[in-house]
Amino acid sequence: MSQSTKDKRKASRDATRARRANQTLKVRELKITRLNKTQQDRLKRMYLEAKWLRNTIINDGILNYKPSNTVQVKLPDGTIENRELTVLPAHVKQTIHTNLKNNIKTLSTLKRKGKRVGQIRYSARINTLEFPTGDIRVKGNKAHIPKLGWVNVRGTNQLGSEIANVRLVRRSSGYYLLVTSLTKKQSMLGPKREPLGLDFGIRTHVTISDGREWSLVVKEPESHKRLQRKLNRQTKHSNNYYRTLDKLNRSYERLSNKKNEAANQFVAELKKHELIVFQDENLSGWHKTKGFGRTVQHSAMGRVKAKLRTLPNVVMLDRFVPTTQHCPECGSLNKLPLSVRVYSCSCGYHAGRDVHAAQNMLVLHNSNHSPAERGGALVEDSTSDTNIVSIKSGLLKQETRRSLVV
Repeated sequence: MSQSTKDKRKASRDATRARRANQTLKVRELKITRLNKTQQDRLKRMYLEAKWLRNTIINDGILNYKPSNTVQVKLPDGTIENRELTVLPAHVKQTIHTNLKNNIKTLSTLKRKGKRVGQIRYSARINTLEFPTGDIRVKGNKAHIPKLGWVNVRGTNQLGSEIANVRLVRRSSGYYLLVTSLTKKQSMLGPKREPLGLDFGIRTHVTISDGREWSLVVKEPESHKRLQRKLNRQTKHSNNYYRTLDKLNRSYERLSNKKNEAANQFVAELKKHELIVFQDENLSGWHKTKGFGRTVQHSAMGRVKAKLRTLPNVVMLDRFVPTTQHCPECGSLNKLPLSVRVYSCSCGYHAGRDVHAAQNMLVLHNSNHSPAERGGALVEDSTSDTNIVSIKSGLLKQETRRSLVV
């Protein structure tokens, strides 16, 4: 390789690094529309061949598999039939094999660490195909997919200047392209608002330290319940059964979209604040609560918590920190049963239970206080790549007998 070629490549790499410094990755969803009958059949065949190939690789041995255009398919009567891969793109074949090898490496690493691991199982259905960078081109309101040609898409105005990789996803409502694009970083305009504490609850889903209450419930429509009852009465694996199942899956997708919308709107409002403090509540355990479990299941609290964990300005308290018991005025601990909704202290402090807990989080998280006042030491969460800080409750429990009890 000549020196001039090396210099050109180095200059190109340096320019790319400089460009990436001001860019961020965003995943955008494009809806594929107006597919003709031939394109629909080819897409169905593409997913079917992907399932055949994946199961064949697992059967032959992931590390011993040799690429071929012929796969073995087991029929319902137990016989084996050889079939040709005619529609599946070559890069998708390589991606399927590479992902399986990466899964083997991950399981091996977990096993060396002493974790219990299972085995990679066969797939009855594949709904996602991964395409590497450059395989899918977007031009105007159309996208070019290998082996399929140009298709109409909606949502191209969301894309950034560069496209990294693309996933072709099949859902009950149609086919989608999940495009990972590079966009310019945008800073939050205007000054940040005051810090907030969040208290999750069963009756009132989120109580904020400033007194506001948010309901994140998303109720199931009556049509969704009718489809569930109808599906239970039909013969399994019949044509009508699968038609009803497809309608029910579309209804589940609409419910999921509504929960995502509720969570996104709430988190977008929280992003305007300088700091967010919340407690690591056991939301999955609340699902089993008698009387209120269904309310928790039909809410977006879990999605809000998952989105908050990805924000850089978040402090998460350990779930055993007694945020409700601690008095911010005198520092004493007063245990309250769940039936008591107003916190009262002998020093004269009174506040609503949920608002008190949310406000107390802002006091307990403050690293300028002593361990007895804030409930423990600030410990960085090493299990996450985000800037989440967990506050352990051990120091608070040790200090209560000496200095917190008045």
